[in-house]
Amino acid sequence: MRLFRSLAGWGLVAIVAVVAAALLSPGSAHAAASHAHGLLEPGAMALPWIGAMGMIRIWGQPLNAGELQRLASPERGDLETYPEIKYDRQTFPQAGGVASLAFFTAVAGVNVTNMEAAGQFPAPQWFQPFSFMVTPMAAGPSNITAPASGTNATGIANDWDLLCKTQGMVLELSIAKKVYGPWPVLALHGTGGAMGALTGSGAGALVDQAVQNGPADGGFGPQGEIVIPPNVGFTVRLILTAAQALSVATLVEVAILGRLYRAPR
Repeated sequence: MRLFRSLAGWGLVAIVAVVAAALLSPGSAHAAASHAHGLLEPGAMALPWIGAMGMIRIWGQPLNAGELQRLASPERGDLETYPEIKYDRQTFPQAGGVASLAFFTAVAGVNVTNMEAAGQFPAPQWFQPFSFMVTPMAAGPSNITAPASGTNATGIANDWDLLCKTQGMVLELSIAKKVYGPWPVLALHGTGGAMGALTGSGAGALVDQAVQNGPADGGFGPQGEIVIPPNVGFTVRLILTAAQALSVATLVEVAILGRLYRAPR
C-alpha cells in the first residue's frame, strides 16, 4: 500500500508541474513535462521494475559528476548500495522423504550460493528484499517413452506439478524467528530458462522435457518493506504438504531480488 500511495503522490506532483508550466509559458511546458516524467521514473524510488517484455530491469536517472563521485567514493561512515540477487540451491531427493528444504543456511561455491556468511549478512551489511524467484533446475532425462493416452508423462515437468500443485509448495521467510508468508511458489516465478516439452508421434513416441516456473517477470515479495539487518539470522524454506517421490532428484534455486547495503570497497 505504501508503494501505491507513493506512486499516486508522484502522479499528482507531475500533473501540477505540467499544468503550471502550460499556464506560465508555452515554451516551458516541454521542460516541465520532461521533469514530471523524471519524477515518475521507477528509478526515482530506487525500486526494481519489470520491463515491457517481462524482463527484470533496474531503472535509474542520469547522474551528475558529483553524484557519480559519491557513488564511487561514499563519505566516511556511509554505506554503498546497489541492486543484488542472492541465491541458494537445494535438492528434493528422487525417493521423497523430505517435506521441506531450508535455503541460505550455509556457505558454498558460487554454483550453489553467493552468500558470504551462513544464514545472515555480515556487519555492516543490510539487505532489503523486494521479491522471491523460485526456479526448477533439474536436468531431466531425455527420450522418455510417451505414456498411454490420458496418462501424465513422467519426468521433470510432471515432477514440478507434483511439488507445486499436488503438494501445494509454499515459501516462508523467517528473520530472527519472525515469519513472513507463506506464499505459493507458483506466484514466485523463476529467473528464466527452458519451458514446455518436445514430443514425437507414432508408436513408442519419445518425449524430451524442460520445465520453468512461469515467466521471468521478477517474482513476488515484500517490495522492500522489510529489511534483514546485519548479523541477524534468517532462512527461507520451501514447504510441501507431504514428502513427494519424483522421477529424478530435483534441484531448486531460490533467489531474492533486493538491494544490498555494505561498507564501501
